[in-house]
Amino acid sequence: HKEYRRQRQMCIRDRARGEPMAYADFLSFPDRAPTLPAWFAEPRVLSLDRHAGLGVRRSGNLRFAATIETAPLALSEFGAAMRCYPICFTNGDTPTPVAVMALEKGRNLFVDALGGWRRDHHVPSCLSRYPLVALAGHDGKIRLYADFSSGRLVQIRPGVDEDVDPIFEESGGLSSFGKSSVIRSQLAERSLADSAELGRALAEAGVLTPSKAPGLGDAGQALRDGLLCVDEGALNALPAALLAEFARRGWLEPIVLSIVSRQNWHALAQMAQRYNPTGRSRAA
Repeated sequence: HKEYRRQRQMCIRDRARGEPMAYADFLSFPDRAPTLPAWFAEPRVLSLDRHAGLGVRRSGNLRFAATIETAPLALSEFGAAMRCYPICFTNGDTPTPVAVMALEKGRNLFVDALGGWRRDHHVPSCLSRYPLVALAGHDGKIRLYADFSSGRLVQIRPGVDEDVDPIFEESGGLSSFGKSSVIRSQLAERSLADSAELGRALAEAGVLTPSKAPGLGDAGQALRDGLLCVDEGALNALPAALLAEFARRGWLEPIVLSIVSRQNWHALAQMAQRYNPTGRSRAA
């Protein structure tokens, strides 16, 4: 995280001085792509040379998320997410907490045909950065990516496109919007890394087991096979010293919230039975 800290310090320094931030240097290297969000269908690295006049049209449309089944969660989101979704952990080398939004592959139950999110339900913060994301490559260089399939990237027409935010300044370098996108992405990646750290600790402690959804039968079984949850019995059997360490790290609350969130599996099954992408209830 040394590169991240250096970049953030540079952002703060330049903002305090009122000077332009020299991000162009970090956006022109050959692409060594890190793992991009699954909903970026056509990601490309942005550069001043190729995309000087490009902007992002403002929109709250979330149609791009209509086919995703899960979304990563920051620890700070657990309180809001547990009211809406089952919170599970991915089954891999680095178990990552995710909100489960589907029982079938490619069918997000919370997005309607117009791209609206289900009312009064938390929208995972990782989706709010779309269609831009800034990530560090294997070489440590930070690059700004855009999803060119989003329909929101346009060539700016001066005096016409008032609802479009420019990515680059006419004089060179990132615009204030572009800089903000980089900073938000880096802070969000740090938050997600903290979540992954919790997942690793739970896996090492041996308390993650195949996801449980009492009373759901076979519904969503194929999806649930790839997810893990916290085993309460195994958690309670942990040594007091380890539980104390979890408490010191602020992890006990999100752990408990993930356990409580299992009640949402039943609600998810009910939604799958009567809800479709048009937002209208299915006939009984």
